[in-house]
Amino acid sequence: MLVSVPTHAQQPSDTPDTAPASEAPAAQHITRTLGSLGHYQGLQQITAEGSVAFYMPMPLDAQVSDPRLELHYSPAAWLGPDASLQVLLNGTPRENIGVADISEDATSASTGNGKMAQTRMLSIPLQEEDLRLPYLQVRVRARSSVPMDRCTSPRAQQTYLTIEPDTAVAYQLDQGPAPSVRGYISTLPHQVRIAISQPAPDPEALRAAWLLTHELQERGHDVEHTGLEAGADIAIASRRELAQIGVRLAAGHNIDVVAPDPQRPTSRLLAVTEPFFIDALADPWGALLTSSGYPESISSPAPTASSDSVQLTQLGVDGNARPFADRAEWAIDINALPAGRLPTALNLNLVVPPSSAEQPLTLYVMQDNMLRAVQQLSADGGPQSVRIGLNEVKPSASEPIRVLLIRPGADCTAAPPSGYAQLLTSSAVETRPAGGQSQSVAAFGYELADRYFVHLPPDALGRPHEWISVLASLGRSLALDPRMAEFVSTSMAPSGNRPFIWLGSQPPEGFDSSIAVDQGRVRIRDNQDRILLDSGELPGTSFTSLLRSGAQRGIWLRALDDGLPKVPPGLEQSTGDLVFGDERGVLVSLDTRDYALMKVEYPDYSTWWERVARYRGWLFVIGWVVLTLVAIVVSRRIRKKS
Repeated sequence: MLVSVPTHAQQPSDTPDTAPASEAPAAQHITRTLGSLGHYQGLQQITAEGSVAFYMPMPLDAQVSDPRLELHYSPAAWLGPDASLQVLLNGTPRENIGVADISEDATSASTGNGKMAQTRMLSIPLQEEDLRLPYLQVRVRARSSVPMDRCTSPRAQQTYLTIEPDTAVAYQLDQGPAPSVRGYISTLPHQVRIAISQPAPDPEALRAAWLLTHELQERGHDVEHTGLEAGADIAIASRRELAQIGVRLAAGHNIDVVAPDPQRPTSRLLAVTEPFFIDALADPWGALLTSSGYPESISSPAPTASSDSVQLTQLGVDGNARPFADRAEWAIDINALPAGRLPTALNLNLVVPPSSAEQPLTLYVMQDNMLRAVQQLSADGGPQSVRIGLNEVKPSASEPIRVLLIRPGADCTAAPPSGYAQLLTSSAVETRPAGGQSQSVAAFGYELADRYFVHLPPDALGRPHEWISVLASLGRSLALDPRMAEFVSTSMAPSGNRPFIWLGSQPPEGFDSSIAVDQGRVRIRDNQDRILLDSGELPGTSFTSLLRSGAQRGIWLRALDDGLPKVPPGLEQSTGDLVFGDERGVLVSLDTRDYALMKVEYPDYSTWWERVARYRGWLFVIGWVVLTLVAIVVSRRIRKKS
């Protein structure tokens, strides 16, 4: 089961970006695609007994018309002419139709590998009860008409069906954005603009804008930060500043969905008067905002992990019973583990069908494509419990853990036995604290489990839009929670043992930064004396350095020139404690504790002794000449006296 969070609403390409007030549309056409949820390559059914399951976000508190599921899929060509397709919505069968009865989607080409048929599209109307739920649960099954002779039938490890990323929930929003706060957020366009005062009133305003950016990016939006005068979908400012741009909140409301232009009632804006009210918009509190405005924030501190055990349902595992003939598989996404936790063991509770004593069911557990356990289950079937130790690897760099239930040695000429298998919701991953003493930039993010400081440069409040974008990029790469951040200035030294983000031009005193920015141009050489990076030839390069002082850790982000630092894509996969990169990606990542492979040089900087050593030949000649002249003068004086 793949669980996704609400994502963006896309307007059709034929809808103009702007229109005169008299021509303002009375309705918006909203489309939410599977690709926008992060499934850019679609989803696949790979076994005869399997299915494809996913969730699609629905509009909340909105008047909609013509709601439908547009299912784009590509069936395997070998399924046969009598293959059928079953679609269940929220657990209820809605379609059971032959694949040949569905028209081909003329806008989508086939895969070209000869294995998949032309992409087809099935439109399924949604019912009123579907619109009452925040998510639409979709399950699709393809059934083959090929005879079940497994000696000749291409059943094992084949793609039966591909659900294309164009699959979408589509509807028409009749009266503009929904009037409630949560409804407004659930119907935002793909490109969202957040306006904040410039200069920002205090660091809390930057934290609030970062938190809101984080929440919207998690839902699939592209976020842009603007000033109040430029217009926005969400504005964070005082009542006085909002009134200057024509935005007036209802009496007593500090969070309100308003229409700033009376001539365009469908054009709305979410206004927030105090930065700390933004916490109410973040999960899980945002789902409770069923009114159009509120006088105060209803949020509370972010929840923390209360147990060393995390149930598999929290990690995206489907706990439903599934048909089982000779193979079933579950995937456990350990990236969803709470921050600061490492997996140590896997406790599996299953219910399986009986098997023969000669060929019992076998359970395989794979972690990062390495076999961690192989165990035969009881031939009697029924409830089974298994505990498997895991490698304590960082979640962000790991593939999902795969649990496979196999019936070995099945007779391929016989009909496959029927039954059901279920991975119970009581199954869990055991974890331990990550420790917090990071040894790499990437480890800093997943080991960060508590509150941390963000040290802002002096110009941050004067350039809030730019620095919010930097923080959002860094937070997304290292999985930082903005709710845990406390903003201070770089004029304050890091205190205690709390981790921190440092955005100053110079490192904090007493910390090992692995790089000296006051020594000019930076050059990286490998152990064969080849130049890997020269900052003089790569303008716009930034670096991210792990700061150390005893047990305390910090991250220092800085541009090598005087510009704004850039967070390189792929930073979360870097294994070094000093990473150089630009907006296109990581250039060099090195471990400064071991210079056997790479070393840092400063070609434009030299010490007094190095400058002397550079001219030691000339100095030797000059010294030799001076000594010779002195010897000649002394010898002449001695002769005169004698």
